[in-house]
Amino acid sequence: MKNLLKKKSFEQTELRVQYLRNKSVLKFSNTTQLHQAQQNHCIMFGLFPNTDKKKEELVALGLPEAAASAAVATDSMFGCPSSTYGPSTCFYTHVIKPDADVEEVVKAFDAYAEAAKNSKKHRVVSHSYNASTRELISIETLEGPEVMQNHIGNCFPAYTKILAAGAEMNECICICPKEEIQWWENSLKAWGPKRFIVTANHV
Repeated sequence: MKNLLKKKSFEQTELRVQYLRNKSVLKFSNTTQLHQAQQNHCIMFGLFPNTDKKKEELVALGLPEAAASAAVATDSMFGCPSSTYGPSTCFYTHVIKPDADVEEVVKAFDAYAEAAKNSKKHRVVSHSYNASTRELISIETLEGPEVMQNHIGNCFPAYTKILAAGAEMNECICICPKEEIQWWENSLKAWGPKRFIVTANHV
């Protein structure tokens, strides 16, 4: 009986948050305001701790405030839904510069990979350092844009260390649902790859 009541209470909370989230979608046209509203609702119901500190740390490291707000919003229990259009896969590489501290780059890359593996709804996280070409090679399959935002929130601290130690993005190729091409283009081009392709999944 106690378990049944707990389940009922959880379902009621989920419905309240979903209602508030949908209400926010209708009320806010500004994405930053929407994510802040969702975060406030979830804090109100005790579904995840206040993430102001995490947001401040991300902004201090150089992540734009809007991106930081979107990232921390996905830490809530209901803030990281899968895309209704299907998953997206990204292949990207970083090249280690001649004067870089290779040991520090690889150390930061390992931390980055671990953060990705611990992020929400990552179907595939496959990372490798290829010493012969001095490349960091990454393949990831994520269940949608919110999952990418969760990835950014968790991986950005380690990513800044990869860049600081002397690596730079070389290429980024993303295959995604055709309905989300524009979103992925806007998100991924910010990382400054030399070769950049976002194309629709034909399957």
